[in-house]
Amino acid sequence: MEFMLSEALPIYSGGLGNVAGDQMKAASDLGVPVVGVGLLYGQGYFRQDFDSEGRQQALYPINDPGQLPIRPLRQPNGEWLRLQIQLPGSKIWLRCWEVSVEEQNCIFSNQRLCQYRGSSRHYQ
Repeated sequence: MEFMLSEALPIYSGGLGNVAGDQMKAASDLGVPVVGVGLLYGQGYFRQDFDSEGRQQALYPINDPGQLPIRPLRQPNGEWLRLQIQLPGSKIWLRCWEVSVEEQNCIFSNQRLCQYRGSSRHYQ
């Protein structure tokens, strides 16, 4: 799921992301307890730019979690909350991140910084 919560958190492309973000904000305004769950994409949606001759260029910014308005979701002992997902022939670990939306929380996960077992790819 994508949520348009802020331009500082570019994990949405438009339409449905705007609706989901508005729903989170409306739930907060009404005091309805809701938790949103989505993916923290490694790259944001492209940003449009033009070169000196007027040709469109698509720029794909990297979403560095350390530069986004999110915080790691942690266990009571202070360790990162990680989820193990079993895939056919392998397992992946997802790290979890949290962002507050007024009175609500959204939880995002990503696999970029966690180990991927079952192939030659290993992320630390």
